[in-house]
Amino acid sequence: MYIAVLIIIFLLVLIENYNLVSLGKKNYFYFSLGLLFVLHDGLRWNMGTDFQVYLDHFNFPNIKTNKTKNFEILYQKLVEFSRLLSHSYTFFLLLHATIIYSLYITALKKYTKYTILALSFLYVSMVGLLGCNRQLIAVAICFFSIRFIVEKKWWVFLGLMVLAFGFHKTSIVFLVILFLDRKINNKVLMVSLVICILLSISNSVMGIFEIVTQKLLPSLFEQQAKAFLFHNDNFKNSLLGTFFGLMRKGLPICLLIYIKGKGFENRYFNIIFNILVLAFLCYVLFNNNLQFLVGRMIIYFSVFECVVYSWFFMILYNSKEKCTALLLYTVMCIVIFFRSIAIYPELFIPYKSVFSH
Repeated sequence: MYIAVLIIIFLLVLIENYNLVSLGKKNYFYFSLGLLFVLHDGLRWNMGTDFQVYLDHFNFPNIKTNKTKNFEILYQKLVEFSRLLSHSYTFFLLLHATIIYSLYITALKKYTKYTILALSFLYVSMVGLLGCNRQLIAVAICFFSIRFIVEKKWWVFLGLMVLAFGFHKTSIVFLVILFLDRKINNKVLMVSLVICILLSISNSVMGIFEIVTQKLLPSLFEQQAKAFLFHNDNFKNSLLGTFFGLMRKGLPICLLIYIKGKGFENRYFNIIFNILVLAFLCYVLFNNNLQFLVGRMIIYFSVFECVVYSWFFMILYNSKEKCTALLLYTVMCIVIFFRSIAIYPELFIPYKSVFSH
């Protein structure tokens, strides 16, 4: 299944990059690729993280366990709505995936000309979160929301943040983006990097995390903080893993600096640049102490990497350069795909569908 999906995606990326079809047919491809992703995510069975937990919650929503008692209110309401239409969990997963990819595709058509390429990176980088039902919706809402900061529609953005928080409390970290649609002085960025390095080396991060989640805001975050700390040892990074992480978080920033030097202009440039710098700083800050947070919290910021790679291809006009870049991009996507599922590969490989259970 994964191989077939990847082949289809990269064929569509080629068609998009070489302008082999008209704009009208591109819209048809957007719909087709979105439908493919919905079926991919919606028809899975007994695979991905926490599958049984979410299945039990769907089948018995009134029974609260230690894992489900703190499920956010809007996720519970979505389950109730889905059960009014059908008692099939597959129907719910299809509805869930439709909401997510509708948000992504609608947003990406605003952010970039190469929507399919951006979707391809989104797929390979997010596949390891398949099964995180609540957070996946929250991340998609946050991704969709930045357009309203750029358009100065602050109340719409804040309303979407309330919506995201209603699906997953961790989305509160995205509120900081409200202040990032501006050019930030390079000295401020360098000082921030030094502070993050010093805090990470000193191991102060763990103490601050425990104070905030268990003493200052225990009613909001204590349960999830305990879960993060419980899983933290499983996510300890090797030196090679840390290097790979820094390279991955740093590459989009370097590409943004490069394309800016080439005269690239986009109304979303400043905010996405600052979001990815924040992702890099958070990686430096948490990687040595709270590795689990690197995956579960920074995803709200690093999800915008997909836009950067699509922008990079927008400045490539030479056919040979574009071909070379596409080959390197394909290799990178394959590596990131396997890195995304590296912690629990048995939960994702092989792909298991509802038709096989």
